[in-house]
Amino acid sequence: MPAATAQKKKLGFPVPTRVWLREEKYYNIVKDAFTSDTAKQFFNTDALMSFLDDHYAGKRDNNRKIWTIFVFLIWYDIYFNGGSHNPGDLPDMK
Repeated sequence: MPAATAQKKKLGFPVPTRVWLREEKYYNIVKDAFTSDTAKQFFNTDALMSFLDDHYAGKRDNNRKIWTIFVFLIWYDIYFNGGSHNPGDLPDMK
């Protein structure tokens, strides 16, 4: 291995959530979660949708906020609402 490569500063594995959340498919998945009954228990869903819409429109980079809340909602659905644990299943956030 070249010395320049071996001595290079460690980098993380960036996940392109910023890009994914600007795609209609993923926007709609997150939108379903953000407007779900579960989300209404914990959050002001109008504020959640504002984060999501501003990000989708390119007005703000809210990807970290969106991703954190989305993951919480999926976790809650799986462990408290009997949601699916199967890899690849989309959340059913009714």
